[in-house]
Amino acid sequence: MKTALHTGMVLITLVLVPGLIRAQQVTAQVDALDKQAELASYQKSIELLTSAIAADANNYELYWRLARAHQNYGDLAASRKVANYKALCVEHGRAGMKAGEKAIALKPSGVEGYFYAGCAAGTLSTGAGIYTIIKDKLTERIRSNLERAYQIDRRFADGGPMQALAGYYKDVPRLMGGNLSKAEEYARESMKYYPNDPAGRTILAEVLMKDDRKKNRAEILTLLRGVAATPKNSPQYLEVWVTKAKELLAEM
Repeated sequence: MKTALHTGMVLITLVLVPGLIRAQQVTAQVDALDKQAELASYQKSIELLTSAIAADANNYELYWRLARAHQNYGDLAASRKVANYKALCVEHGRAGMKAGEKAIALKPSGVEGYFYAGCAAGTLSTGAGIYTIIKDKLTERIRSNLERAYQIDRRFADGGPMQALAGYYKDVPRLMGGNLSKAEEYARESMKYYPNDPAGRTILAEVLMKDDRKKNRAEILTLLRGVAATPKNSPQYLEVWVTKAKELLAEM
């Protein structure tokens, strides 16, 4: 009996370990590509992950990274205003939401699936508009995903859940649940933990601009100038947010 059990475990290991090793190799490669923050690197990540998922269809680590890659591709395309970027945001936003929700189904206790599913919906709204999100009745799904991510680990991805909720309450129309006070609360909470994070600083500036840009002018300028002046070789440099900060400064 012991011999049969041992033999069975060896066979299972021989079958499963190659797939496990393959997934680990892909996730390591994708994480390195993500740091390059280029459209080509995100596209390569999407291709690698899609191929890996075809061979390992129930791997949580692959799905949430696929959601992240799609979201990042759409966001960078929008930031650079590449040709047909709105269509790209819709395409990658929807694909990111789908991958994120698959990750949630595979691991309901994981922060990554909820977070990237919610963020990918934001990418979709960049291309299609917030009213498409409302029309498709996605607002409740987005809010619940982001709130769940916040409950699991609000400090994930340098305060990502706090920042995403701030963006949600900032962008959703007031009649549909938008709330600038809540947006500011989440943005300032993120800043408490990560005062120099470019995403958190820019989102807080956007919230303050929507609230009362004249009254908040000094703080807005301080926030945005700090982001806009980030050197390219700095660990804090993120092109999407530096570009956004410069655009907002031009509006001031």
